[in-house]
Amino acid sequence: MEVDKRRKRKGFFKTLVTILLGTRKEYKVEDLGVFSGKVCDWWQNDHYNWFTTLQLPSYSAETVIAMAGNASAPSPQQLLELRALLKNWASITARLDSILPNESRLVHKEEIYASWQDHFYPEAINPSDKDNDGWEITFVREDMDDCFSFIWKNNTVRNLTFN
Repeated sequence: MEVDKRRKRKGFFKTLVTILLGTRKEYKVEDLGVFSGKVCDWWQNDHYNWFTTLQLPSYSAETVIAMAGNASAPSPQQLLELRALLKNWASITARLDSILPNESRLVHKEEIYASWQDHFYPEAINPSDKDNDGWEITFVREDMDDCFSFIWKNNTVRNLTFN
């Protein structure tokens, strides 16, 4: 238990130092754009967050993409996975088309999600919190409070939640 407290304090200290003294870096990724992150060169191999925005086909709003990496760049493995996810975007929307009508009926929001592709856009795509296993994708409705999110893993929608 004492070890956990020290580890948390050390993590808090590194986060604070990075926020105050870190430098903003950019990393250009072909076909995906420029990722930016705030890093501290003292801790090259520590975990850092990298971000970019993309305009996905068929959507007018941009999508925020987040991924993990070190002080040099976003994770090469996550970049590969992100490319695969974006390449297979049609299978994601097709899967959502097949499950959203029934799932939204269970939470009494079938009217809101009946024509979801016309009203919702992907606001954010992030590695899943659980061991970065899969991708958490959040869709929001323009000018409304409605949104839904899920984990996309192995071509399957998991943990679908409506807000």
